[in-house]
Amino acid sequence: MGDVLVLLFFGIVPVTLTYYLEMPTGSQPVTWEVFIAALACGIVIDALLVVNNYRDLAGDRRAGKRTLAVVLGPALTRRLYSYLGVAAYLMSFVFMAVDSLWGALLPLIYLLLHLKTYRKMVRINEGHALNGILGETARNIFIYGLLVSIGLLL
Repeated sequence: MGDVLVLLFFGIVPVTLTYYLEMPTGSQPVTWEVFIAALACGIVIDALLVVNNYRDLAGDRRAGKRTLAVVLGPALTRRLYSYLGVAAYLMSFVFMAVDSLWGALLPLIYLLLHLKTYRKMVRINEGHALNGILGETARNIFIYGLLVSIGLLL
């Protein structure tokens, strides 16, 4: 449930609510483009939870916790981490629907950083060294937000 809650409360709810509150009175309601952009934000942030649960997988399994990483196992959890970055990047193409080519293209930089972090994660595989992957993932989240913001302003 943690991943669903991250998508909901770190993506969909804050982004769509902020959009709704910032739009002038009487303007259009939350659109499908806003919803997809909000989902992409949640997915980017969920990557942090995935790598955290991946790092703690062995201990969580011994403790009887049922995180998504425990259910999927290490190989599928690593794959999920990579897919989250790809999915968020692909979702950024929704910005082309609102005439923002840069909003769609700039997140490619995020994707390249995400995949580089993923390759490190696979090499490290387990242990406290994965804390560095958590830090890189947090950096990537920041860069994604920055790139999307810049892209939409251009």
